[in-house]
Amino acid sequence: NAVGTKPYRFVLVILTFFKMLCQGHNYQFQEFLRDQRVCGHTKSFNVLGYMKEVYQDYSRIVTRFNIEFGIKTLELMTDMQQGNSRANNDILLTESMVYTLFRTLHGSNVATDLDLLARGFELDPHEENYLELKQQASVLLVGIFEKGEPEIHHTMSQYIDYKLCVKTICDNMKSFCLEKAGVLKQRSQKFEGRVPLIGMKELRVEDLWNPYLSMAMNMYMILKYISLDEHHEEFTKEIRTAFEEVSKHESRDPLR
Repeated sequence: NAVGTKPYRFVLVILTFFKMLCQGHNYQFQEFLRDQRVCGHTKSFNVLGYMKEVYQDYSRIVTRFNIEFGIKTLELMTDMQQGNSRANNDILLTESMVYTLFRTLHGSNVATDLDLLARGFELDPHEENYLELKQQASVLLVGIFEKGEPEIHHTMSQYIDYKLCVKTICDNMKSFCLEKAGVLKQRSQKFEGRVPLIGMKELRVEDLWNPYLSMAMNMYMILKYISLDEHHEEFTKEIRTAFEEVSKHESRDPLR
């Protein structure tokens, strides 16, 4: 109910300020925001732990009107997690948080048209801010799994829908190829037909910031971190099959 009010805007400013303090892997501020006792204070407030709980609650009520709060919260947690702060990563690498981030990332795959409409996205799973929220969730997931131990990965794997992860990779790669090829003039546009694959020679540095390519690459890295050896061939085959079904493009150097 506070969206658009001065207190809401002030909270966004505070989140941005905290994020800027931690940018550049600033270990001192990353530690301080988690535990002020490192500087001799007798009392402390765990900013990261609190924001994690807040985001888990917020993720259930995300709408077009409050989505900036979610994006800035994920950005803050990402900047607090990066670098050498192992303790901060341990706070985020929990079953509930991993589940929440995957739910955010898979949003367009599981959300119904009615759900998108109710959240103000007008039946458009490719709404710009919605894409940014999912992209930021994928960045945070890669970061926390990158620092996790193999035994932790094994524990977390039971809370992950692998087939949905593969679908997320394929859907985002298809969207990237369509957008890069100029087939889709708007991200909300519907497309029917075969998808042209993009050759490596057609890629540009700025494509790395494309939300579709970024999410596909991040999800692929997550699967590499957490997938068990016995699932590797299965996932590889599913990804290959998905691209064979949507494209007959005979590129000598296809993007893989």
